[in-house]
Amino acid sequence: MSVPKITRFADVEELLAAVNAPCALADSFRSSITQGRGFTGTDSLAEAVALARKGWQGGTAEIERLRIEIDRSLSGLIPMLEPFYDVTGDMIDVGRFVTGEPEDFLTLVDNGLRHESPSPRIVHIVCNIAVSGSISQDVIMRRGAAMVVLIDTLERHGIRCRVDLVDVTADKRQGGDQFEVYMTVKHDGESVSIDKLAYFLAHASAMRRLLFAVYEHFPDPIRRQFGIGRDMQGAYGFPGIASEQGTIYIDRIISAVDWSEQFTLAWLKAQLRKQGIAIEEETK
Repeated sequence: MSVPKITRFADVEELLAAVNAPCALADSFRSSITQGRGFTGTDSLAEAVALARKGWQGGTAEIERLRIEIDRSLSGLIPMLEPFYDVTGDMIDVGRFVTGEPEDFLTLVDNGLRHESPSPRIVHIVCNIAVSGSISQDVIMRRGAAMVVLIDTLERHGIRCRVDLVDVTADKRQGGDQFEVYMTVKHDGESVSIDKLAYFLAHASAMRRLLFAVYEHFPDPIRRQFGIGRDMQGAYGFPGIASEQGTIYIDRIISAVDWSEQFTLAWLKAQLRKQGIAIEEETK
């Protein structure tokens, strides 16, 4: 039986329908059910499902703490938005309208945005949430916080973001077969939901409960090939590299040093610069 190379879920509910579908594999063999809080950040699969639907409000506070640390390192480096008035724009200025000003529409613009840069007004961000089993929740959180800050900053500077998560599972460390599961977390016309992004990009259970649960429904030959399920004595495969990488691609985590504090801040600054946000180097 061939491996489904790419599976796509249009939204959260479509993913959760696959998670909650009847499963032939006994619960005692399902890591999505038997693993504990230390590995998944939740006490049960049901808790992970609830977080997926409602968003991770508890994680918002932790992400905000990390965001403040990141923002502090960027303090004074990201230009503030300034009002620009014209005959068209994002919103009407009632005061100007009442007084008869012809340029009565307001748009908040970033005067530091290099409009001559090749950056598109819509960017497609692909976040590969595949991580090795040894990766701690703190590392997953740090990377997720950086992604949330990146998305929020781009949106605040007029660059719309479509955000897809993907989990890529390979049957070997290098080469071999792999399958990819994609889900759109945010459409480019959708407003930023910090709680939703916090869960899917920064919570360990998004992969270690929800997506594991999807894989546990696969036929036995595929589960055997990729080591899915405790009856196969497997580790649910190896993190792979996504074939679709969009405008900005955030790769799998193989080692905790991949997302150290120093790397995370440097990565965030570099991504903002690439998208045309003029961040100057700090002067001593």
